[in-house]
Amino acid sequence: MRFKRRWIALGACALLTLAAAQVTVSRLQLNGRSQPSILLYGQEYVRRETLAGEFQVTRDGDLIRVEQGGRVALIPLDYNSAAAPYQNYVYQSGFERRIGQAATVVNGNLYLPVATLAQAFGAEYTPGRFQQGGRQLLGVASKAEAKYDRLVLTLSRGVTPAARLEGDRLVLSLPGTSGKEATYTTRGKFLKRAVVTAKNGGLTVSADLPSGAGYRLHTLPPEPGRPARVILDAGPAFEREQSALEARVLKPLVVIDAGHGGTDPGVGRGLTEKAVTLELAREVGRLLSKAGWVVRYTRTSDTDVPLAERADLARRSDVFLSLHLGGLPGARGSGAALYRLEGDSPLQLIHALRSKDTSEFPLAVSPPEDSARLGAEIATDLKRAGFDVHQRATRKLYLLEQAPRAALLVELGWPSSDADLERLEDPQQLRSAAAAIARAVARYLTPPKAERPENPT
Repeated sequence: MRFKRRWIALGACALLTLAAAQVTVSRLQLNGRSQPSILLYGQEYVRRETLAGEFQVTRDGDLIRVEQGGRVALIPLDYNSAAAPYQNYVYQSGFERRIGQAATVVNGNLYLPVATLAQAFGAEYTPGRFQQGGRQLLGVASKAEAKYDRLVLTLSRGVTPAARLEGDRLVLSLPGTSGKEATYTTRGKFLKRAVVTAKNGGLTVSADLPSGAGYRLHTLPPEPGRPARVILDAGPAFEREQSALEARVLKPLVVIDAGHGGTDPGVGRGLTEKAVTLELAREVGRLLSKAGWVVRYTRTSDTDVPLAERADLARRSDVFLSLHLGGLPGARGSGAALYRLEGDSPLQLIHALRSKDTSEFPLAVSPPEDSARLGAEIATDLKRAGFDVHQRATRKLYLLEQAPRAALLVELGWPSSDADLERLEDPQQLRSAAAAIARAVARYLTPPKAERPENPT
């Protein structure tokens, strides 16, 4: 027995030595802050949590979305940690497609390649040091509109801001940003004064709002001749969270997410996904609103909306629809597809086995039967409108995971398909699709023999 234990101990030591040769703990100077990193087969990686405050990192299936100041990089995820550092992967940075390393999972944790991040976000990088230019607040400007005021903050490089309401006071945080403490007065009725103070290694901008006024926050990346910008709109044109919650007491809330937007065009072939999804979202929402249902949108214009804001609206929905077009690099398809969360898809089981850990796959929040019933209703009406429809189950869509009730990702067609492209370019076909979706949602939300708003037509 002692001899057997000795060989077990020696075997364990051998495995630890092998693991040490593959993964080495290291340190990374990340914009002047010392952070833990690992060397994976000689290539430097950092955990997703390490990037908090500098980047916003979210996951959508096998793509990792990294945002900073309006700039977006989509990095593929490879569960094979031996291949991720060395194989050439195509990732997207803004409108460009580049070659870099993939993200991967080590011991159940998501890790991102530092060299790829540096290339995507214009940082100086040598192993152990990742440095972007110091972020400074360059200026503050304001503009008054009839129902809201706009505050524009220009910065030397992009930032991921955070905003919150403390009573009637709006507090905007700009982490890792330096600048002059000052008080700015405006000519507006709703954002009359903004106070900039230095706090916790960054800047805080605070402003008092009229009672009941809400706000909207978005960012724009730097462009040739123009610096990065943070744009804050505030006034009665925007609902506060309390107003939305009060509306839900009386009627269900339908949230419509027009996929992509701003600097993220999505797929395209003579058209852009962001434009088609926005047009479709507006028409579905218009029909439902006309029929008396309560509708909210994640975006109503061609703007970048942080994934966190989309997720927040999804969490408050009774029906959540994320509208997209079909398209993957190197893939071809056709027809409409409805994705819902339901059980463990075969792909997920494979990934879970590879990673030896299921922590990356949270349990679905929305009841599968609710989404399945909504999907069946929409599929029926889209087929009547002449669309080929496929229904698919998955557990790898982040926004659907946030919705507490029925949630679907709707792909209306593939621009790579000639037949689908012709349909997507036809305004009448889009209106027919919108009417089909709106009718199905209204039917789903209407319990038998209950008095509810009328069916959209």
